[in-house]
Amino acid sequence: MEEQPSIRTGIEKSTAKKRGGIMKTFWLTISVFILVLFGNFTISVKAGQDNLAKLQEAAQQGDANAQYNLGVLYLQGDGVPQNHKQAVKWIQEAARQGNAEAQYKLGLLYANNMKWSWSGVPVDYTMDYMWLNLSAAQGNKAADQSRDRIVYKHLITHEQIMKAQEMAQNWKPSSP
Repeated sequence: MEEQPSIRTGIEKSTAKKRGGIMKTFWLTISVFILVLFGNFTISVKAGQDNLAKLQEAAQQGDANAQYNLGVLYLQGDGVPQNHKQAVKWIQEAARQGNAEAQYKLGLLYANNMKWSWSGVPVDYTMDYMWLNLSAAQGNKAADQSRDRIVYKHLITHEQIMKAQEMAQNWKPSSP
């Protein structure tokens, strides 16, 4: 007597067939992703180099946003060799022109924040407070919190705060 296929066997075969289709789709997707990723790799490297050249040119022409972004690239070693002196140079240039993010980052550098302790910028809580104060005045909440933190932790004296506030009030952005 011939055995009839059970409903369970039919379901198992159907499930196995679906699993096989899903795996084929998965591997096809991975293959396409790899081709796109590595196939366009040389194009994206070239585009990145072109963008970096444009960013460097804009920074040299005095664009504060470009200066800040270039400084951050040097700070992180992202697309350029990590260079702390160049990072500080470009961040200072942008901060002097009034870029709030650069002022915040420069304030952290003056505080000798552990993340940037290599920067070569001397610890100076008066300068730290001044740059953070300028950035906070432009609405940078992180700068506001960092400035308040150095007061709360008693890293700065009352006299230093008064001097930093006076320096911030007298500060004028430089032109490119």
